[in-house]
Amino acid sequence: MDRLTTRPRGRCIVVHSNRLVSEDLRQLLLSEGAQEVVLVTRLEDVTAQPDAIAFLEASAATLDQLAQVQSWIRLGTPVVAMDGEPALARTDAHIYTLAQPFRSEDVVEILHKASVF
Repeated sequence: MDRLTTRPRGRCIVVHSNRLVSEDLRQLLLSEGAQEVVLVTRLEDVTAQPDAIAFLEASAATLDQLAQVQSWIRLGTPVVAMDGEPALARTDAHIYTLAQPFRSEDVVEILHKASVF
């Protein structure tokens, strides 16, 4: 049994430069079942390991080049690139894209597709 099935998944990470966007995501994630939502403005400031999902203000094309993101993907944590690409486009098994400004329905759909909560 892997670690994701032995304990509830509930920590989410949001990396975004706009605090209002981050707060909107926090409220949405908490309402969908997140136990904890960590908000930071830079990836370098992330100190906690997400075990549910991570939202990053970044291009999906460059996410797999970031060591921290590679680590999350290896652990099976879905990552959402908030880069203005069409919502719900899937680039591989663990990377999704979300258009900005985002629609709540699109976030919820990604959470369901990724089986997060």
